[in-house]
Amino acid sequence: MFLTIAIPVQFDGHWVTLMWIAEAAVLFFIGRKEKVLFYEKMLYPTLAISFVSLLVDWNEAYYIHAYEMPSLFNSMMLTSIFYLAILAVIIITCKKYEMPSAWKYCMTMLAILACFVLYMTFALEINYYWMSKNSLQYTYIWEINYSLVFFSVMAFVNQRLIRWNYWKPVIILLLSVSAFAFLTISLSSLDELRMSWIAAGDAGFSNSWVRYVSWLILILADVLLYLYRDERTKPQFFLAFCAILYLLFAIEIYYYWISQGSAALRCVWEVNYALVFFSVMSVVNRKWVPSKMVKQVVMTMMIIFAVSFLLGSLYNLNILRQECLADAECCYQPWIRYFSWVLFIVADVLFFGYRDEKTKSYYFFGCSMALYLMFAIEMGIYWTNQESVLYNVIWEVNLALGTLSIIAFVHRKWFYSDDLRNLISILLGNVISFFLFASLYALSELRMEYLSNENSDIWLILIRYVSLIFLVLGTVLFYMYRTEKTKSFFLSFVLFVAIWYFSSELLNIFSLCGVENAYKLALSIFWGICSLALIYCGLFHRMKYMIIEGICLFGVTLLKVFFLDISHLNSLSKTIVFIALGVLLLISSFLYNMIAKRQELEGAHEQEEEEETESNA
Repeated sequence: MFLTIAIPVQFDGHWVTLMWIAEAAVLFFIGRKEKVLFYEKMLYPTLAISFVSLLVDWNEAYYIHAYEMPSLFNSMMLTSIFYLAILAVIIITCKKYEMPSAWKYCMTMLAILACFVLYMTFALEINYYWMSKNSLQYTYIWEINYSLVFFSVMAFVNQRLIRWNYWKPVIILLLSVSAFAFLTISLSSLDELRMSWIAAGDAGFSNSWVRYVSWLILILADVLLYLYRDERTKPQFFLAFCAILYLLFAIEIYYYWISQGSAALRCVWEVNYALVFFSVMSVVNRKWVPSKMVKQVVMTMMIIFAVSFLLGSLYNLNILRQECLADAECCYQPWIRYFSWVLFIVADVLFFGYRDEKTKSYYFFGCSMALYLMFAIEMGIYWTNQESVLYNVIWEVNLALGTLSIIAFVHRKWFYSDDLRNLISILLGNVISFFLFASLYALSELRMEYLSNENSDIWLILIRYVSLIFLVLGTVLFYMYRTEKTKSFFLSFVLFVAIWYFSSELLNIFSLCGVENAYKLALSIFWGICSLALIYCGLFHRMKYMIIEGICLFGVTLLKVFFLDISHLNSLSKTIVFIALGVLLLISSFLYNMIAKRQELEGAHEQEEEEETESNA
């Protein structure tokens, strides 16, 4: 006790720490050699006093700057190393003797103390060195790099040599905190350094090497963190490993394009990188790390970034294209668009790889619709840039019909599902209806533009028949989804589509031939013929819904004639219309009576055959 009190009286500075740690070592060896427990117990309060003294020395040397020291291998660093050497000798000596369990915990605390002192010795030196260079960015970078290296070595030593289970969660926590500090602080400091190098006109590899060294250190720490996995925690460690790796390059991409002053390209490449990363992650998940939790995370992220691609990347690519059309020095290259398409398609295909027998139809539909949306958005952007609303409407509907037709065909052949059948048929019906209301109107506007000699391009007329191919394809595949219960509805809808289109085509032909007011005389007669055909087919095949449809069409024709056509037609045209409608009514009446009598005779004949069969029995 006298010696402990006398040391700070006779010495000052770091000599006090050295004397106290030396005293602790002497007490420990005397206690062990002479087997005097009292001296050995005195080791721990003496160590505590020396540790407090070491903390005071660190504060005075590195923060208050009470001493004049060189940047490296100074007296404070040697004091810390001597302190560590004494602790190491004590710990090694303790391992040679068997101790009670209570003392083993004390040795564990000594080991923790040694690790702390070892870490702080070089951490303080790094901080002191770079602060003396007046470089705050390098201070942050190398402090965090050193932390990653130190805790990585601790992880390796504990995993291979010591294998203390209670150290495992501590090391995992320290590595995770250091990785988080790297992603938030180091990358920001590295970006500030890059900007300062660019401003100084020196941004070569001689300066930027520190960035790549830091990357390697973080990746090494990430790998060593992943080595702590076991079969139970393998998915969690895999997700943590991937999260650190993803954030490293995602943040780098963000800082790089921000420094280039291009927010649009930043958005594009952030999404592209995410699509590549999670595509690779999905392959690894299926091949080597099969886990439902990892699968759900990967699928969620792929969906999020697929939506980001459709809503963000395509929009920003269009902005970049417009900027480059106005500025020849723009950094945008057209290949970026097609490269982004390929990445999106690959990610879509790999997402489809997660299907199983129960969900394969839904995965197929979702992936197909994602591809459709990509091309639909691109097409909309293209025609908007061309300032052609009519072409935009026509080709958007054609694309929708073509895509849904392909989906319907593949679905029926390989991925059949009743629920998906209903959804596809509803979508096809809506798109076909949109074609009748919007596309045909846009096609008629293009025809009027052609006839007015504003544009003599024959494509304005031929595009109608190209669109007809998509309409026929979509209508046929729509009708193939009928069932016995819905057959009448599907057939009625198909007939409605056919009548609507051919009415439009009739007007188109008369307009090209120069016939005026064709929508009055010719259209009324055509509808009357169609209604007659519907009534006849309905009566002949005993289809009530077709008869009703024919009667309704005829009623619409009569209303059109009385309220629209008569007021604008001359006497000859009125006569022709009324005679034609009258003839159609007479023919309808004649057919109805003829078919009704035939059906009565067939019914009576069948009844006689049944009665004859019953009498013979």
